[in-house]
Amino acid sequence: MWTSAMHPPRANLAQTGTAKPTFPSPMTEESIEKTAQRVQSSLRDLGIIARELLKGSRSEEVLSTAARSMVQHEGYIDNCSLNIARLEILSQQIALHEECMEQSLSNVEDLQWKLNSLTNRTKKLSADSSPHPPALDPAEGQYHFETLHGLSTSDAE
Repeated sequence: MWTSAMHPPRANLAQTGTAKPTFPSPMTEESIEKTAQRVQSSLRDLGIIARELLKGSRSEEVLSTAARSMVQHEGYIDNCSLNIARLEILSQQIALHEECMEQSLSNVEDLQWKLNSLTNRTKKLSADSSPHPPALDPAEGQYHFETLHGLSTSDAE
């Protein structure tokens, strides 16, 4: 079974004091089975280590891809934040314009009420007035109902 060419002889110095070649005992089935289990376990462990290394390299690839993608999108993000700032300014300007329009509308309504009031007074005065036409101020080119009918400017408002 075992030949001396397969296993070199061991020196047994402790027993005899001289070097005698000894041959290992042949392996039993039990030791062969244990060795096979250890080999399988070692191979399984190597497979686990290889998978972990691959995962590490893949996660490294994923991280580098994510970093590259982030760098590419950084310009878009900066542009979006700039656009948001511009939109905020436009929103503030629109709010100011809205306030001005509301104030102008209020002024228009007030002027319309004053105009209606003056128109009603003028109609009333023209019905009550003498047959003389209203006086014309040649410098201004306007009719002066106050001078004609004895109204003061505070009455006209």
